[in-house]
Amino acid sequence: MYGIGRSAPALVRGVVLGLLVATVSGCGLLAGTMVTPRGVATPSPSAASTSEQPAASAEPAGSASPAASVTPGSSVPLAEFRFPVDPAVLPFDYWCGASRTFPATALVGPTASADDLGSLDAMARAELDDAPPGTAWRVAIRGEDDGERLLVGVTGPSSVIYVRLRWDDMTQRFMGRGSSAWRWAGSGDCEPEARFERPVAGAGFLQLDPDARPPGSRARRVRLLVSDMRGCRDAVRIMGEPQIVMTDDAVVVAVPTRRRINTANCGRNRPTRLTVHLPEPLGDRVLYDASTLPLRRIRLP
Repeated sequence: MYGIGRSAPALVRGVVLGLLVATVSGCGLLAGTMVTPRGVATPSPSAASTSEQPAASAEPAGSASPAASVTPGSSVPLAEFRFPVDPAVLPFDYWCGASRTFPATALVGPTASADDLGSLDAMARAELDDAPPGTAWRVAIRGEDDGERLLVGVTGPSSVIYVRLRWDDMTQRFMGRGSSAWRWAGSGDCEPEARFERPVAGAGFLQLDPDARPPGSRARRVRLLVSDMRGCRDAVRIMGEPQIVMTDDAVVVAVPTRRRINTANCGRNRPTRLTVHLPEPLGDRVLYDASTLPLRRIRLP
């Protein structure tokens, strides 16, 4: 007892000294951020060595990160699809492998709203999140009638991707409004192909006939080679009259075709010859093939 009582003043002094040291150290930690003359806060060496938190990002406010969102409000400019003519004048429908088609204006219309991109399951949401920054998503097929929705994403002047969705009625029924009722049903790159309903047909690949005289400004007839869109560019069956759209600057042509069933002679048959009759002289207009998007200039093979 005596020994302890005798050292009490020293113990008190030690406690007081410890409190003073802790107070000074605490002030040092709070004041461990120095301010530069430009007003930019930079951590001091002491703060950097004692703090366990990571340094703040130096990215300026409002700049786009590498994984920029494609949702409204992103600072990344949205991609725009390039048309040499107003897509509203094109009477052809296109598809990306879905059971239904969509007009060319679907690639330039209003972008998808937050409601359009809501109610997606995790796989569909992941496809949208993995799209290139600046992808402009649009609803090409809404699917109110048959439960099939198609989102097309414009990633550049001539490039498109798609996400196909199917409505899950059971999820909507049991989970309620706002649930992930639109289920992923497919996705990938898309080269929109023209489709015709009457008769049901695709569109042939068009080239100028090298055995014919190139059409001049007074020409009202254009001789073409029509071949299969895929594979061997072989002969096709013409399924209807050529569809022609004339503007002040362009002549857009699409020819309804079907593939030949027998593919054993792939590459052995010449493309099908066809003469297209224009309603007025060609003039200075440019010939375009509308079998796929983007529209492609019709040239010699």
